Amino acid sequence: MFSQRSRYFSQLSRSYPILKLVDIYDRQSFIRAYILDNFYICILMYILFYAALWYANYIIKRIEKSNREMSTTVAENKTKLDRLVLLKNKKAEFEEVIVKTTDTQKITTKYLEDEMHRLSTELITTSNKIVELERIVEKYKYPDKSLTYSTGVIATGEGECPKGHEDTANPLEKFKILEPSFPPSVPPEPPPRKYGIFVSRPPGQRRAPSATASATPPSKVGFK
Repeated sequence: MFSQRSRYFSQLSRSYPILKLVDIYDRQSFIRAYILDNFYICILMYILFYAALWYANYIIKRIEKSNREMSTTVAENKTKLDRLVLLKNKKAEFEEVIVKTTDTQKITTKYLEDEMHRLSTELITTSNKIVELERIVEKYKYPDKSLTYSTGVIATGEGECPKGHEDTANPLEKFKILEPSFPPSVPPEPPPRKYGIFVSRPPGQRRAPSATASATPPSKVGFK
């Protein structure tokens, strides 16, 4: 097989004379005489070959490292993208919740305003009723004072008015004195005595003591 290749290469070198310089099967060729068969040249070629292998290995490692860094960066970017998509979805949900909350807040605010208006109206009505009740209570609480005042006004109207008070007495003549609708106050019962029995009379039937009765001492009923 080696002889077949040498014959084939020799035929090519005959056709193309420049191939005689690189004919590795001919010891007289340039490549065999000055390169392949030279010891120093062979050592240099081996050194260059291993240097090329080392450099290629270094380049491959750098490419692998760059690929790993790129893969890590791609994974981080993918994670960030997933988080961004998740945040976008959360933002959409949050905006939807905000819209619903805003609508609910508007409805609640309107309801509270209506309730406050209704309560203020009821409060005003209740305050007016309380004021009227206080007036009625004061009227029935001090009947003697109002009666005395009305009697004094009527007496002043019937008599002669002093100078400077004629104008104030004339309008009061139109007032009408009303009798109180409740019974007069009952005087307190006398304190019990040591001896004797006293019978209290009903209110309104007491008689004023006469002068003779006040002169004679009251008789006592009982035993000493």
